[in-house]
Amino acid sequence: MERRDTYLRRERMMTIAGQLVGTNWEHFHFGSQSKGTTTPGINSDIDLLQSAKRVNIMTDWRDWEAGMDNLLMLHDDITPPQQYLLKVISKYTPGPVTSIYDERCVRKDSGQILLSSERVKQETEHDISH
Repeated sequence: MERRDTYLRRERMMTIAGQLVGTNWEHFHFGSQSKGTTTPGINSDIDLLQSAKRVNIMTDWRDWEAGMDNLLMLHDDITPPQQYLLKVISKYTPGPVTSIYDERCVRKDSGQILLSSERVKQETEHDISH
């Protein structure tokens, strides 16, 4: 329970610290570290989910929100069952973005503009290392 309380405090502190520097993120710890179920000596990692409050992840077109960064969850035949593609949707009209406006985006063979998880990962690693 002490470990769980520690990670809940860390979540709150990280969220508050982000608000103080102007980001609007929520932070969530999960996994064996936050549950206190790690085996001593294993050196398990710390699982952290960061959620940007300015991004709206949609499961359906009805979830679209004006003024938000909207991403529509897609699944195709070659995507593993636990993963989704994120199609970039316009902030101002409920329709797909048709041109690449951000280096984190890629164009799929079908012409759809998707958010690239690999490019987001590279950007995050770059930001952390500087």
